[in-house]
Amino acid sequence: MQPADRIDQMAYAPLVAKLTIQPQTTSPELGRAAALHLRGEKREASEELATLLLRAPNNPEALCSHARIQMELGEFDSAAKSWERYHRLAEGNSETRGAMAQCLQQTERWPEAESAFRVELEKDPANSQARLGLGLSLLHTQKHEEAATILQLYLEKHPDDVAARFGLAVAYQMIGEFDDAAGLYEALVDEGSQQKESLGNLIALYRQQKDADRLMNCSVRLLALGETSPAALEGAAFASFLQGDFADSAHWCERLVQVEATRSDRWMNLALVRSKQGETEEAVRAYERAIAIQDDLPEAHIQVVHLLVDAGDASEAMHKAERGISSCPDTDELYNALAVLLEREKRNSESEEVCQVAVQRKPKNAEAWFRLGNLRLARNAADEAKEAFKTCTVLKPEWHEARLNLALAHNDADECKEARAELDTVLTAQPDWEPALRARAVVCLKSGAQDQALADHRRLIELGKADPEVYYNAGLLAESLMGPEAASVFYREAVAQRPDFVCALVNLGHALEATGREAEAKKAWADAMNVEPELAKEYFRVPA
Repeated sequence: MQPADRIDQMAYAPLVAKLTIQPQTTSPELGRAAALHLRGEKREASEELATLLLRAPNNPEALCSHARIQMELGEFDSAAKSWERYHRLAEGNSETRGAMAQCLQQTERWPEAESAFRVELEKDPANSQARLGLGLSLLHTQKHEEAATILQLYLEKHPDDVAARFGLAVAYQMIGEFDDAAGLYEALVDEGSQQKESLGNLIALYRQQKDADRLMNCSVRLLALGETSPAALEGAAFASFLQGDFADSAHWCERLVQVEATRSDRWMNLALVRSKQGETEEAVRAYERAIAIQDDLPEAHIQVVHLLVDAGDASEAMHKAERGISSCPDTDELYNALAVLLEREKRNSESEEVCQVAVQRKPKNAEAWFRLGNLRLARNAADEAKEAFKTCTVLKPEWHEARLNLALAHNDADECKEARAELDTVLTAQPDWEPALRARAVVCLKSGAQDQALADHRRLIELGKADPEVYYNAGLLAESLMGPEAASVFYREAVAQRPDFVCALVNLGHALEATGREAEAKKAWADAMNVEPELAKEYFRVPA
């Protein structure tokens, strides 16, 4: 986003002023150069002065004259060097120093141009051209607020100056004064001044604001100027995307890839809107075009894998994930995706190998450590699983799932104390998290912490998260801690949820018998024997 710069050509007097010639101090080449310039032979005049400067490199008159002609020829870099040499030899005046500052500006030596214009403005606060030059230079040295102030002052006296108005609009845009910026740009467009630049900046502004209607309007207006503008096509595509019109967005993206077919980001945008339309094959093709242009595009590889998974082609998705890892070996999501796909295919050992490679390459890949821990837990490698889950909790201390699984690994290793500590930490942060409550209930039951085990079972029941096993375990604990009457309540609920729950039926019978309800106890036992005939052998005391 560059403000238009204006170069005011140095004024030349149309006639040679009357003077007293001093032959002994004026080089003949200087006179020949002036004569050539009068006849319009600027290039020849420049060559004459260049010849003189080879003979007399420190001739101030030649340097000054040469710099003026170089500016007329558009050779601003050479002119800037000539002006710098001249001002090392002579003080010059405001006009020559201003000319040098303009050359610095034209050659994009912005810090130097800023300094030069600032010096001139300090010497002469009424110097409007120095004020304009300073304002425009400040835009390029990222001093946008000061640029806005300087340009505002300049426009008070020169309200119609196009370069200053455009520059002020840029300054407003950069400091977030979007309404003021848009007003200036729109006015310039309406009057036919710097239309392409103004519309281009309006597109960037409205895109930033996600103003779909104005964005589309400016994009269409820029395209109507007769050139195929990538910025306008991209703006129209984004406007349609914001409006949820993915078909129209795809239309603009198609036009954009025709104009800039070698840019991978253009194909990425087309792929995105195709996927939004549900056109999986077209989206994959577009992503593949982007990858063909630039193969180290993690997002393109990731999206291809996801699209193929959604399409049910797991085999091809795995192949593309492997390709993506080869091209983008530091992309965590590709390893995670491949590991998931392999696990779904019951290829757990290969999935574990992928996770192992992932954490070796990037030890802070918490997702890979987590999956690695799960795979190790699944093959009953509790100690190795603990290592993985501990790493997760270090990388992400608030990752409660990792801490829960670490507790399960401790439990599998018969380390109930350690498992209980991890679960207490989780439940302090999330008191009613069902998986942690279930896990702690089991660990406490296993370790003999019956009071806490019963409390956790009862809390699950209060939360409506209890299944028959929870009621059954609560019955066992209540029988030990509270007696058969309390136990019978839990056993009844277990049986109500699962009528063929043999253990619950048997224990319900014992609890009822203990409280004197023999008829009910016999019914419970009879129901149990109907479900599990083997119990009849014990009832009839059949010898083993």
